[in-house]
Amino acid sequence: MSETVTCLLIAIFVGVHIFSLYSAGHALLHKRDSRAALGWVAVILIVPPLGPFLYWLFGIDRTNSRAVKLMNRAAHRIVDGEIDLHGRILEEISLGFVRPEELPLSQRRLELPGDRLTGRYPVGGNHLEILHNGEKAYPVMLQAIAEARERVYLSSFIFGYDEVGLRFATALKEAAERGCDVRLLMDGVGSFNPLAQWQKRLGPKVKMAYFLPPSLIPPQFSINLRTHRKVLVCDGDTAFTGGMNISQHHLVNLPRKDRVQDIHFLCRGPIAEQLTLTFLMDWSFVTGEASPSIPLTAPKRGNTPCRLLVDGPGSPDEIIHDLICAMISSARHSVRIMSPYFLPPHRLESALISAVLRGVDVSVILPGENNHRLVDWAMRHQNSLLEESGIHLFYQPPPFAHTKLLLVDEEYTLLGSANLDPRSLNLNFELVMEVFDTGITADLITFFDDVKRRSVPIPTAVPSLPVRLRNALAWIASPYL
Repeated sequence: MSETVTCLLIAIFVGVHIFSLYSAGHALLHKRDSRAALGWVAVILIVPPLGPFLYWLFGIDRTNSRAVKLMNRAAHRIVDGEIDLHGRILEEISLGFVRPEELPLSQRRLELPGDRLTGRYPVGGNHLEILHNGEKAYPVMLQAIAEARERVYLSSFIFGYDEVGLRFATALKEAAERGCDVRLLMDGVGSFNPLAQWQKRLGPKVKMAYFLPPSLIPPQFSINLRTHRKVLVCDGDTAFTGGMNISQHHLVNLPRKDRVQDIHFLCRGPIAEQLTLTFLMDWSFVTGEASPSIPLTAPKRGNTPCRLLVDGPGSPDEIIHDLICAMISSARHSVRIMSPYFLPPHRLESALISAVLRGVDVSVILPGENNHRLVDWAMRHQNSLLEESGIHLFYQPPPFAHTKLLLVDEEYTLLGSANLDPRSLNLNFELVMEVFDTGITADLITFFDDVKRRSVPIPTAVPSLPVRLRNALAWIASPYL
């Protein structure tokens, strides 16, 4: 081997280890979770150069830095300063805010955490309807698109190139041909299909964009920078949100193994304006386009106060995580949770255990069969520890349950796209809605209790040693799942 080659190899060796040390230091300084920091440092130092490469590809800190810059640019492109840096709707844009003293006495304490986190009161005058599964939700959504006369904005993590997705594509195309401003935003990983394939189906009048799809040219490797929000807005006062994607998987009556149970919500009233502006924030974030100026004059459609919270890597705070912990800490009688992926971080786990110690009945319904095996193993390890703390956990029979709900006492509902796991609470762009309506909460409690009666408690039998080791190893990796 020549002296030149030897020097080159030494230089590469030294360079790789210097970069590894720099990456390990970056993880130590910027990771909030000690287990995640320890895991990344170990991977970086033990397996260079693969470890540093994986860290910068998947680590939240790089995406957080990038998101702050991109969100800042997007915020400046929003017309008339209607949205601030974190997508929070400014107070001036909407009339009809409901002050705490206007809420029933039992709900005033539950309104306060969201008030402190957002600086906004709930907005009143809304009407919500619960839509179970695709059989109920999709016809109503397609009808709203068909009746739209001004604009149709749709954002989804998964927009399936299947029977359901093609029906929506046809409806969007027809709306655009009627003269509506039609925009479709799909996640670049969850919904990735060739652009030309969708453009052929949607036609030239539908504006379409992917949310940061991975690419080599230009370089884009922010795999973790995903939008998990589900929003459909038609004209000014009709919107849909919840946990449901656009896919035939949500048709539970189809005879297929990968069916998904879920709930979506029809929202009429001023809250639809806030969902509109949230969509436009994401659109400007991805495309760089200035948002259109739209009138914010949605009429009142009911009596339900709602408040929207959005969160993501561009925010300096963990708004949704903070809110969920605060609401559980505010419970006096009961906490009911449904989540497909339940890996509560330490702070959330402590809030749940603290509620039990105060005498609050905490019940959690999880899918009996999960569609992500590693997550399921990690959940089964953590579930046994939570059950020992007095939290009641149940497994819902198949098909896979994708529902996301938090019900506190008989007074409060939190719905939306966020799961109770590190990915949703720390990585994804998520959207949740607070609902201060005892009628809606009562209907969802009835639904929850009915599912609970059909579910089974987590088994008390101790699994075999190999199974316990497998589950524990998956649980250690949970900050990265």
